[in-house]
Amino acid sequence: MVGVLTTVTTSTGAGDAVGAGTAPSATDARWAWTGIGLALAVAAVAIWTGRIVSTQFAGSYATMPPHRRTFAVAVRMVDVSVQVGTVVVERGSAAKAVVTTSGTRTVRAPTDHESLVGRTLRIRSACGANTANADYCRRSYVVRVPGDASVVAAVGTGSLQISGIAGRVQASVATGTVAMSKTTGPVQATVDTGSIVASGARGALSLHTANGSVAVNGATTRVSLSSDTGNLTAVDLTGATASATTAGGSVTLAFR
Repeated sequence: MVGVLTTVTTSTGAGDAVGAGTAPSATDARWAWTGIGLALAVAAVAIWTGRIVSTQFAGSYATMPPHRRTFAVAVRMVDVSVQVGTVVVERGSAAKAVVTTSGTRTVRAPTDHESLVGRTLRIRSACGANTANADYCRRSYVVRVPGDASVVAAVGTGSLQISGIAGRVQASVATGTVAMSKTTGPVQATVDTGSIVASGARGALSLHTANGSVAVNGATTRVSLSSDTGNLTAVDLTGATASATTAGGSVTLAFR
């Protein structure tokens, strides 16, 4: 159907008259209908694309069943790196290491590499670069090792928990949290965006965040806290020396 548009112009000055305007030209009408058509086409493509992405995600998302692996060796070091997920390292048997892992996947599944090199347990997991729905491509590990083992652990996005370890600990998280309890060896931990919490430490602590808080509850030796932007708190300190530096935040130190 071809429509005819009519405009009416009204003036308010002396000798005003009411008259009919001129109808738009055929060229103007064609441009108008072309614009409407393009807008409808863009909307249709957006809806179709959204349905395709939703269908692909629904068809690819899955929970990965857990599995356990035992290394019958008195491991001296744990070296673990996970791109997205959760890592728990805790005191276990003195004669072996046990690794339990599970995860979720979408179009791409998180990798899982566990190997023993000498007496070092090496664990790696990644989802790859530019992974679609990266929040759902995750792998979690629970690692039980001899208490005197050392730990080097890194998580890209997620959390890292370390408990009951007597060896040296180096922990880092890009986005997320680090939580440690009952460590007796020296600990160095860094978080870019997130927080660090430590409790019941008997070894020296060196904890830093770029953007986030640091909290220590109970320590008996040297405590060094720093943050570019974040609050620093250390309480229930016994026989410890403490230092805290923050560019933007508060500092609380309390000795028992």
